[in-house]
Amino acid sequence: GVSSRFYTHEVARRLKELIDKDPRDLTLDEVRELLKISDLMLEESRVSGREDLLEYAVRLKVYCALVEGIILRRMAEEALKKEQARSSAPQPECSTPS
Repeated sequence: GVSSRFYTHEVARRLKELIDKDPRDLTLDEVRELLKISDLMLEESRVSGREDLLEYAVRLKVYCALVEGIILRRMAEEALKKEQARSSAPQPECSTPS
């Protein structure tokens, strides 16, 4: 068979590790890593003609977009909670010297 130049056994192993994680536990860096893996799959598909890699790479990109949206929403909600906590905290009263 043709040996893989881009989608190697190491890349496949890392993909499995990341896909096996709960999507809510992935970091933005891991999503970026998944996107790089999808690019490697696309390149491998281009040189080898493997349609299965092409199809999976496209699905992986959609998955990454969804997970990234979840992460960014969570980050925005956390930032909003912090801002609300700051704005609702009692403000020290300023006293003017008499």
